[in-house]
Amino acid sequence: MYLLTAPIPDDLAAALRPYRQLYDTQVDAVPPHISVVPPFVFTGETAALFEHLSEIGQAHAPIKVSVVGWDVHPYQGGFQLRLPLIGGKSEVASLRQHVLTGPLAYLAQPNRIIWPHIEFGQVAAEADAAQAKEVLRQFEPKFVFRVMHIELLVRDADTAPWQLHKKFALEATVAGTRRRQSSSDGLDLNQLTRK
Repeated sequence: MYLLTAPIPDDLAAALRPYRQLYDTQVDAVPPHISVVPPFVFTGETAALFEHLSEIGQAHAPIKVSVVGWDVHPYQGGFQLRLPLIGGKSEVASLRQHVLTGPLAYLAQPNRIIWPHIEFGQVAAEADAAQAKEVLRQFEPKFVFRVMHIELLVRDADTAPWQLHKKFALEATVAGTRRRQSSSDGLDLNQLTRK
């Protein structure tokens, strides 16, 4: 089974750890992250998956992310504790949409609305959510960072910890993106580079 994530910086991971220890059963199984694609099974050739993710990385620039504050969000009959992305959410959503093409197109859910975030726990009951809000009252996260790569994690069993399988750099540049868009629009690349 695979999981595709965007990593977060160590200082943010450290700030989340006390709350993950209280509310996240996966605290020791997976590092905190922005989920790009939730756990999935891929039965095709690993080389095809790697090539696809490498091409995605070449097409997307590093993403500037900002998180300010937390929320408690209703989720699958319970409540999810999360840091919603304030900056970078459209870029992460676009990255996810692009990832879910080609060999991963079978995972796409066209009508699903994506709200990129960093999950740091779940609670089942409304009373537990209210208690978590009290615990989190003094927690005022404010972080700005760049996502420079995405990480493909793997695990062999549902109870096993996730392991880093491969990193894929986000290495497009603004100029490169402009060139690709212009060439697909039929513009002369030589005119573009002289501007």
